[in-house]
Amino acid sequence: MEMNVARPVASSPRIARRYSTVPRRIPSPVSPVSRAIITQFIRSQYRQIYPGPHDGPGSGWDRLRRVARRAERARKPYPWQRGQEHEKRAGPRRLKGGGPGRGEDTMGWLFGAAPKLVGRDEALHGGDHPVLAEPRPHAVLGTPITGPWRENQRTVLVGIGCFWGAEKLLWQLPGVESTAVGYAGGITPNPTYREVCTGRTNHVEVVRVVYDPERIALREIVAAALEAHDPTQGFRQGNDVGTQYRSAFYTEGPDAAAEAEEIRGIVAGYGSRLAEHGYGEVTTEVRPLAETDAGEFYLAEDEHQQYLHKNPDGYCPVHSTGVACGAA
Repeated sequence: MEMNVARPVASSPRIARRYSTVPRRIPSPVSPVSRAIITQFIRSQYRQIYPGPHDGPGSGWDRLRRVARRAERARKPYPWQRGQEHEKRAGPRRLKGGGPGRGEDTMGWLFGAAPKLVGRDEALHGGDHPVLAEPRPHAVLGTPITGPWRENQRTVLVGIGCFWGAEKLLWQLPGVESTAVGYAGGITPNPTYREVCTGRTNHVEVVRVVYDPERIALREIVAAALEAHDPTQGFRQGNDVGTQYRSAFYTEGPDAAAEAEEIRGIVAGYGSRLAEHGYGEVTTEVRPLAETDAGEFYLAEDEHQQYLHKNPDGYCPVHSTGVACGAA
């Protein structure tokens, strides 16, 4: 049995010579069924890394090809080869293979500098206008995603990592009447998604939950959110690393201070349960939204609202510790 092997597109005579010996067909010991299963698995893993378009302009492979072509035109080393050039210049200070130097943090060398909050002078300036000026109704619930809210409605902002999966979890809770994703807790006004991803806004990716307190209690929402992530990971959730992924709850309205105190008690109790199971210290931030630097919640772009409803195969990692909260 044989399978076709696509000959890579040559962007220069040098690359053409490099692939000139690749055969057009190679023997395949894999059955068609197994090959289909393997292909589907690879595609699913690729979608988790690149949740956007998977081929054509803008895809991950397209970006990689463009980087390689630019590097070759400039006669410079590829980005993944620059560490080798640095090793040659640095001399004996670096370990063989381009490892960390003497006194250099190994994890920092492997994964880059640890994320940290920035000062106001380092933060991005942001914009003068909202990035979502005319929000549409909720794509699942059909309700408005902005106020004014009814008298019997309450809101709370929940940050438990990537807001795509968090929003889907929360809109499914009985008693939740609307959700919207956005940014809060930072400095930069009217930030874009790209600006938040730079780590220079101090904002958290949050979900604003609008709920009816007669149908669902605040403690039930907090318990569901705590059980859905690991609040001991600091500026990360799993492979999502950055200050925007920190664990946080922000309260709004006239009862914001009392609600923040209630949430702190629930978080403290959950921290004790996690400690019994060997987890570290809880790093969840809890405070009224008015006490944050910007003091506001900023809606994210329309493409991020109800993202997993619009993109059912989108990125949706699970970071639950498996430890029950017990507060509901």
